[in-house]
Amino acid sequence: MKSLNNLLIVFLLFCFKFSISSNYTDSIKEIIKIQNDNDKYYSYLNLSEKYRGVCTDSAIIYVDFAINIALKLNKPELISQAYNEKGVCYYYNNKNNTALLYYQKALEIDKKNKKQDDIAIRLNNLGLSYSALGNYSEAIDCFFNALKIDLSKKDTAKIAIRYNNLGIVFTKFKQYTKALEYFKKALKIDSLNKDKSLYSARLNNIGMVYLKMGNPNEAINYLNKALEIDNKLNNNFNIALRYNNLGKAYLALNQYNEALIYFTKKFDFDNKSSNNNDLASDFFNLGNVYFKLKNINKALESYYKSINIAKQINSPDLIIENYYQLSELFKEKNDFSKAYSYFVKYQQLKDSIYSVENYNKLIDLQNRSQIEIKEAEIVLLSKDKQLKILELKQKETEIYHQQTIKYWIITLASIIIITLIILFLYIRNKSQNSKQSLENDLNIYMQKALSQQMNPHFIFNTLNSIQYFLLNNDKLSSNKYLTKFAKLMRITLDNSQNEIIPLSKEIESLNLYVELEQLRFDNKFSFEIINNVKTDEELISIPPLIIQPFVENAIWHGIMHRSNTEGGQLKIHFNIENDNLKCIVEDNGIGRKKADEFKKQTKPEHISLGTQITESRIDLINKLHKGKLKINYTDLCDDNNSTGTKVEIIFPL
Repeated sequence: MKSLNNLLIVFLLFCFKFSISSNYTDSIKEIIKIQNDNDKYYSYLNLSEKYRGVCTDSAIIYVDFAINIALKLNKPELISQAYNEKGVCYYYNNKNNTALLYYQKALEIDKKNKKQDDIAIRLNNLGLSYSALGNYSEAIDCFFNALKIDLSKKDTAKIAIRYNNLGIVFTKFKQYTKALEYFKKALKIDSLNKDKSLYSARLNNIGMVYLKMGNPNEAINYLNKALEIDNKLNNNFNIALRYNNLGKAYLALNQYNEALIYFTKKFDFDNKSSNNNDLASDFFNLGNVYFKLKNINKALESYYKSINIAKQINSPDLIIENYYQLSELFKEKNDFSKAYSYFVKYQQLKDSIYSVENYNKLIDLQNRSQIEIKEAEIVLLSKDKQLKILELKQKETEIYHQQTIKYWIITLASIIIITLIILFLYIRNKSQNSKQSLENDLNIYMQKALSQQMNPHFIFNTLNSIQYFLLNNDKLSSNKYLTKFAKLMRITLDNSQNEIIPLSKEIESLNLYVELEQLRFDNKFSFEIINNVKTDEELISIPPLIIQPFVENAIWHGIMHRSNTEGGQLKIHFNIENDNLKCIVEDNGIGRKKADEFKKQTKPEHISLGTQITESRIDLINKLHKGKLKINYTDLCDDNNSTGTKVEIIFPL
């Protein structure tokens, strides 16, 4: 009887795949009534899986039935599986915060029972939800932890999935070189599989990274390869995706009519299938093409439709892109008020540094708006002045006998006002001169800090190392070294143009600098940069070229003077404490006292300017902005023996 029941369920679920109807559901419910609890659990779970993409509410009802049965049976593995399914249901419905709660519940159970395969699945699902919410650091952490498990199990299919997911997150994080690395790893694995749809997806992802890197021709090459596979497989859904991405590539090449053809094909497909998630991006892409073709009204209509759908499906990345394009569109229409409004919305949402170009645009829009405000203020002041004159004349007429007294009062008041104005102008001028002087001093120290970071000794040694690799015909190392060196120089010069930079840029610069030093010293010391900042680090800004001199001191005056440099360690921590960003640079070198003694013995006349320049800059910054940026030094000791130095740099938020 039990076997007959199971066969009936399989048949009904097969029918259910093609048509979800009340008759099939009622039949399954009748069979469930005569099943034991274990079979009921799987029947409800299967119903939830079938409904999750069609009717989320029904799917959740069925998975709740499964959860209750699992709790009744007290089987942790079944409870975890049901919690995971409920998380998937909410993920399908774009309710990722709720999905995270159930994935976490499932993960806690699996960790207690040490189910490594299930742990990897839960971590992967957590990563997908974090990525959808824009929490890329958490997503990357989840995917990496899942990947570690899959690598230990040598599960190539799952390894490829984790590589692909990491590539997607790094793409969103704008780390395109890293994204390309993981996509190509996934491509290599899937090239050996019989399922060519996965191979097509990897080709597509690689093409999109090349597009974001500003190489649309290479992107088209990969996308056409993917499209060729999809056409052979007759996979209409994937074909539509390729059309969309080819449209973006041709748009980047300024071939607008060709782009419009591909975007329209994708829109027609999504419109027929009522795919709201993709319709939002379809309208955005069509808006971009219409904008380029100077069809402003159609572009405006498309952007508005895209924003409405993006808000419904909670897609912040797409909303940000729409706000920016609307700002550009209204600027084109000379409607600077709306352009400024959308640019402000864009800036508030965007998780990245203000570029010089965007900053100038914002200032331009602000200036235009302020002109209108100033004009209104002038009219208001003029009317107010006329009213006061009229009142004064009326009072002079009514109380003529007090004219002499009033004359002296007015004269005295005028003298006081003139005196106050002169005093105010004097104080303001003095303050401005003082501020200008501080800014000039700060600029001078900024240039000194830049020259310290790019000092000839560092550049000479770096180029020497590159020459060494070239002479030894080590093209890979020389290319790697040269790339890092060039990137560090570019980032340093870019950062030096700004008073403040995002924390992410500072971390990137530090990472490159330490990697170069590590290469120069043949990996005789290890380092790690630990970022415990939960807030998006693009939203946190700090002055540039502050931390590097302390890192340099830790390497050159601490670690490199150890008797055993092989064990050198450098740690750089970032965390938030009491509305302050705290950066800790810690080394296991010889300590400040021994470093001073060593310097007196070897270079008695040498004066280290790096930290002096930085400390002078900090004093100027604090004076100019009334801030509380400060440096704390701690000598690390163990049984009265120096074990290193810890430097705390505290940036007020």
